Amino acid sequence: MLVHLVVPERDALRIVLEVSGASVRTEAQVRRDVDVVVVDDLAFARMLREAHPQLAIVLVAPAPPPSELALEHVTSLEPARIAAWLEELVARRRAAQFTSELAALRAGFAARLPTRLAELGAAIAAGHADPQHLATARVLAHRLGGSSGSYGHVALGAILEAIERELDAGRTGRLDELMATARANLPRDREREPGSSESSA
Repeated sequence: MLVHLVVPERDALRIVLEVSGASVRTEAQVRRDVDVVVVDDLAFARMLREAHPQLAIVLVAPAPPPSELALEHVTSLEPARIAAWLEELVARRRAAQFTSELAALRAGFAARLPTRLAELGAAIAAGHADPQHLATARVLAHRLGGSSGSYGHVALGAILEAIERELDAGRTGRLDELMATARANLPRDREREPGSSESSA
């Protein structure tokens, strides 16, 4: 039975292909964060799939496996072909990981927005009595406006930038109105969950 594992080696993982009893190790085959098993037995592949639903499994067989097993299929164990498949697998996994991490970052930022906006509102309110607090408000508006745009809350970012411009010009008459508009543009609850849409209302 052919069993080929991606084995850990420091921070990277080296693909070890055993072909006709000879081990083939190529620097170009070194990949990060991939766990792959290559087998030539459908029953064994089925057992692995049931035990490890997230494991990447390649079945080497003339006929393709049942689709419900979610196995990758190759007809022969050619190192070049396996390496090409692994290249594609790495790209897919990295893209999925990036998407997941970005969604988590966006959700975390959205969850903190009400508190950050409240801090800005408090600084503006204090600035009506003591203009020195408006400098703090300006810094908060600048930081929050830039971050909001970067995380996809374009409308909110634009409003915060308008608040910053008003503070830069020393104008305070529209600040309360702009703050009310900013609060109305806070992301809804569903936008604070990972994987949800991050567009502003």
